[in-house]
Amino acid sequence: MKKSLRGAGRLALLSMALALAGCDSLSEALGFSEDNTLELGPSCPRVAVGDDVGYIARYDGNGTKKENLLYAVKLAVPNGVCYLNETSIEVEMSLPIFVQRGPATEDREVKFQYWVAVARIDKTILAREAYETGAELRLDEVVEIVEEFDQTIPIEPGEPGSNFVIIVGLTLSEDELAYNRQPKIYGRLVPAVPEGSVTP
Repeated sequence: MKKSLRGAGRLALLSMALALAGCDSLSEALGFSEDNTLELGPSCPRVAVGDDVGYIARYDGNGTKKENLLYAVKLAVPNGVCYLNETSIEVEMSLPIFVQRGPATEDREVKFQYWVAVARIDKTILAREAYETGAELRLDEVVEIVEEFDQTIPIEPGEPGSNFVIIVGLTLSEDELAYNRQPKIYGRLVPAVPEGSVTP
């Protein structure tokens, strides 16, 4: 599915103070590591999956066992190319998304939302757009969806693409975001260290 996030018309949609998917600031969605970023090239923006917003296991509200799972979604690192013009950077990007249907979903169709944001490396948000997508799956089936984008980023003459970052993330509830931010070992929550104890 081809989507577009275009130039100055999008800039009015957002202000610098806008929160991303429940984050208090853009810095909570940034933070790049080797496994969730991709350098498109020296003249291109960096693209990344936002910290803590690249995965969701959504349940039916009756527990977190396997039988309570509605679906799980994981974003992969986007791929793309860019073209540098005098007043803009044209980006063609594809976003792989992996979806699994759980036992608690009776309908074959799984729907969810994700967002794409453009920001300067000083954390100034230029644009953000949310999208809904989905897939039809059999029970426990995992499928890959590839969402495609054409993006135009306005620049000052001579400004490099490395001044910008494109961030993608899933639309999460506050509880889901808080859960994703908790430290985990092999998918399980790390037990909290009691106050006053000494860690090695």
